[in-house]
Amino acid sequence: MIRREARASLYLDRMVAPMLEPSEAELREVQRSTASPFFGQKFEDVVVPLRRWYVAERLEAAVANFYQNARARVHLAVVRP
Repeated sequence: MIRREARASLYLDRMVAPMLEPSEAELREVQRSTASPFFGQKFEDVVVPLRRWYVAERLEAAVANFYQNARARVHLAVVRP
């Protein structure tokens, strides 16, 4: 059980934590893309909402990917009384 907790902690540190703190360079690149709702606005004016939007998008994609991968491993059995 301790090994499982240690692996989970390591995974969070290496995979999830970087998603929560994007670099300024990443944000500038995303802001310049046409997929961003902040396209064409000054970076300095939209940095805070851009960061929130970008982190939310990345986490949403990670959760969707997790559930898609988990779907292959999960087996449901319907038990009727």
